[in-house]
Amino acid sequence: MFKRRHPLSRIERFRQMTWPKSGWRRAFSYHWHRLKRLQGTPSRIARGFACGVFASFTPFIGLHLLICFAAAWLMRGSFIASVVGTFIGNPLTFPLIWLASYNVGTFILGRDNAPDVAMAADELNVFDQVTGWQSLVTLWDTKLFPMVVGGVPLGLIAAALIFFPARSAVRTYKRRREARALTRQPMIQAQAE
Repeated sequence: MFKRRHPLSRIERFRQMTWPKSGWRRAFSYHWHRLKRLQGTPSRIARGFACGVFASFTPFIGLHLLICFAAAWLMRGSFIASVVGTFIGNPLTFPLIWLASYNVGTFILGRDNAPDVAMAADELNVFDQVTGWQSLVTLWDTKLFPMVVGGVPLGLIAAALIFFPARSAVRTYKRRREARALTRQPMIQAQAE
């Protein structure tokens, strides 16, 4: 009943996933409005959203939901808001996030394995064919560990920067909604009489 009449091809599904049909601005606006309408206190919703943003800065794509749920549980944030926060990490922002987290991680670790601080994007290809435990250890040591070390402080900074605007937006939205409900209440009572 709710399926498409003509199913999308794989290429069309991938295109819609990387570039929404209505544009990024509308997609961001949609998720921002959904965030403001969530149930809970503004601080709880903002903490959950910030936990989702933090999870997006980790290089473990398949585990972002588990990471954001664990962080939201620890911070007593909203689970749904944390899922919305993970949309900060998308196919357009992941290369920038990974490049920045790798460079910050190698700087923190004091490694000079790259000729300069700016690393070529093709060196971050984590999806090379990995064969054997030795290759996994090498992959972890050379690429993933610096990305984790650099992603944690960058994720904490991004989460702290997004927390206050998110809390303010949710608080403002809820106050306006309550004010509208109070102005409608006398009209409803008058209609009932």
